[in-house]
Amino acid sequence: METPLNRFFNERSDPRTLDALTSGPLAAHLDTYAQQLHDQGYTASSSRSQLRVLGHFSRWLKSNGLAAEQIDSSMLERYVRCLRKSGKLRRGDTTALGRLWRMLRPGEVETPLLASECLPHSSASISALFAPGARIGRGNHCLLHAGCACVSGRVFSD
Repeated sequence: METPLNRFFNERSDPRTLDALTSGPLAAHLDTYAQQLHDQGYTASSSRSQLRVLGHFSRWLKSNGLAAEQIDSSMLERYVRCLRKSGKLRRGDTTALGRLWRMLRPGEVETPLLASECLPHSSASISALFAPGARIGRGNHCLLHAGCACVSGRVFSD
């Protein structure tokens, strides 16, 4: 039987990933999350990345004896701090966690997961990033989100 998760993972996928997605505290919610990704036209690669993040978060919840119903903004922030401190926070992780938050808590104020990564922007500050002679170092990126400019890495001038 085809499930939303099966669109993105198959028998060749890492069994630990599939286990985290199908048996952890978030298991009951991840089919809905996967269906939303599919319906919104996300690529299989992007969807797998987002679902893996949530699989890791589900494992973290389980290891701390927590259920999905106990997730609050401070818990998400604690998890992000843990990832950042261990050097495992990757581009897109906070976006996936924010999407999960909005799905689990519709109408509640969203946690400022990106507060330390996002800066209020003006067209002038964004233009400065792409001024002649400015370049973003290899492996770094710039993402624009509603109301902020998120930059991971450093901007170098020649």
